Amino acid sequence: MIKKILFSGIMMFLIGVFMAGRVCAGDVVKLSPEKVVELAKTQSVAVKASQYNVKAMENAVKSAATGFLPTLSTSASVMHIYDKPLMELGSGGGFAFSNLPAELDVGDIALLQYLGSAFSNMKIETPNNIYNVGLNIAEPIFTGGKILNGYRAAKFGLEAQKYTYGRTVTEIGLSAQKIFWAYVGVLKGREAVQETRQWFETLLKDQQKMYDNGLIIELDILNSKIQLDNFKLTEDKINNSIRSLADQLLLFIGLSIGSTIDADTTMLVMTNPGTMNASIDSLDQWLGKREDLLAMTSQIKVLRALKGLQLGSYWPTVAAFGSYGATNQYSTRDDVLKPSSSIGVQLSWTLFDWGKVWRDAQKVQCQMQAAQLQADNMRDMVRLKYFELSRKIDESTKACDIAREDLATAQKALTIAKLKYDAQAITNTDLLNARNQLTGKMVAYTQARINVILATEEFRVAPLGDGSAQQMQ
Repeated sequence: MIKKILFSGIMMFLIGVFMAGRVCAGDVVKLSPEKVVELAKTQSVAVKASQYNVKAMENAVKSAATGFLPTLSTSASVMHIYDKPLMELGSGGGFAFSNLPAELDVGDIALLQYLGSAFSNMKIETPNNIYNVGLNIAEPIFTGGKILNGYRAAKFGLEAQKYTYGRTVTEIGLSAQKIFWAYVGVLKGREAVQETRQWFETLLKDQQKMYDNGLIIELDILNSKIQLDNFKLTEDKINNSIRSLADQLLLFIGLSIGSTIDADTTMLVMTNPGTMNASIDSLDQWLGKREDLLAMTSQIKVLRALKGLQLGSYWPTVAAFGSYGATNQYSTRDDVLKPSSSIGVQLSWTLFDWGKVWRDAQKVQCQMQAAQLQADNMRDMVRLKYFELSRKIDESTKACDIAREDLATAQKALTIAKLKYDAQAITNTDLLNARNQLTGKMVAYTQARINVILATEEFRVAPLGDGSAQQMQ
């Protein structure tokens, strides 16, 4: 009985979790341009990956800083000696004494001769297995700037990565808005198609009555039905596109795929953002804040530090060291370890390396020159982009005004066409063309308004950035 209760409880829990997931995936998510930018900057994969890159460089800086500090290590070794030489204290064969003091008697002389003979043939056994164990400390005193330049390279690398992160955040926000407005554009397109489809359904009903009364021929009904079927098919295709774009947007901003999006489209009524003219003064200030240019400058600093690191190999390195341990190397038995300690200074200087360091430094110098050319070219390209985006705002604003006028003209043309058709002054084909033209103008006007919004937003954030890199400093 208890097992049944537990099993039922577990199954209810699993079902609850599954249903919760289904409800979460099917939730209605309210999104606005500001909301998608906020979510993209905090939850997108690209931003998170860039954050990890910043953390990796922070650890690289900390790792480089440890080069200034002393290192403490322990060591142990075991060595077995196969062909072991014996330690001998003398040349063997006894000693010959001469010029001894006259006051020595015969007994003293005999004792001295005995001792000399004994020690001249003495051999000391050393261990067959040598054991060493110790604690070592080392501190670099002078490295020719290699440690310092390594630290500086890591520091500038972190600086560049932070600027890259800021640029990523900027571009992610703009990309999120582009996907959002693409989604909104398809939504508005569906609204236009639905309105046209309903209009055709109403027209087809009216035409059926007119046909029943002998006022029109069957061909008019057939043409209208073909148009209605086409718009139904178009509506199905748009529905699929909406679902695909919705899932792309949800995935991009880190939300559950399958959720229903309630899009805030109030910005569509704001079709005139105002004049945003480019000027040389604002351009210079703008270039000084652009994150990818700042990142390029930091990368050049990294290369300069790396060149200094390599040229530092021409200088000698001086390091202090000390050790304390125990060894049986000076004992006559394997199991007797005696304390041993040492302290000293070591100098190392590479006198000839076949030009390797010089070639490596020249390679980095070439990389610096290439990076500087790229930075200068990027700066010129950004200048051109600045004025291009300014002109794009004017262009999209004028296009929006024209699209608005065209929409009003198409609406008026459809009204006139309907009156003429009812009066049998035009054919059914002319009426259908007028309706299709109105549908196209409705879609074009919506897209024109979206283009104004995106052009304005791109001019505002794409060149300048939003200060995300400075916030991480």
